[in-house]
Amino acid sequence: MALPPGPKSRIASTWAWFRRPTELLEDCKRRFGSRFTLRFVGNLEFVLVSDPEDVRAAFTGPADVFLSGRANDDVFGPFLGHDSLIVIDGDPHRRHRRLLLPPFRGERMRAYG
Repeated sequence: MALPPGPKSRIASTWAWFRRPTELLEDCKRRFGSRFTLRFVGNLEFVLVSDPEDVRAAFTGPADVFLSGRANDDVFGPFLGHDSLIVIDGDPHRRHRRLLLPPFRGERMRAYG
């Protein structure tokens, strides 16, 4: 499956991301639509989506297809640990998430407020 279009220059994209990330994202959406690929120095590629249906599909899609933990591990694993919630997938992710979720539900959040 081919990635959506996006800026070709990894150097220009990386520079724009560090200098003005919001402007880069807005420009890419205007030029390429609600799905585009950002390519950065270091051979990093990210597909960004903004259409609500695309976002819904990503969050409800099969866990064996959308392996975000594996992708996040290279970037965040060295800082957060390789067992951190955002760098694991599948059953381990679900177990960790169930442990962390209760403090962020209705009554507890109102009490924090």
